[in-house]
Amino acid sequence: MEDIMLGLKVATIGIIGVFFVLAILMFLVLFLDKIMNIKKKSNEVPKSTNESPKNANNLSSISNESNTENEKTVAVITAAIMAVLQSENFGNMPSFEIRQIKQIKRK
Repeated sequence: MEDIMLGLKVATIGIIGVFFVLAILMFLVLFLDKIMNIKKKSNEVPKSTNESPKNANNLSSISNESNTENEKTVAVITAAIMAVLQSENFGNMPSFEIRQIKQIKRK
């Protein structure tokens, strides 16, 4: 009977310890999320509401935004291809370069 009580005490202490560590990790992740959101907000540039598309500066900023979106798309596609190739080659990374991305029109 003493062995069972000792086992229950050890199990209880273990479970409480695990939940305590999980709570600490949860608060750490929430804290880091808040720090990242503050950093992201400080890097954003406020946009004015009365922008005219006829302005040359606005046109260049629009083209820069579209180029940034294109670069992000290429980066995501490259990362996906690399992940698939890495899993197929047992962790060996092949060397390749994406030169052009074409959208395929589906019927």
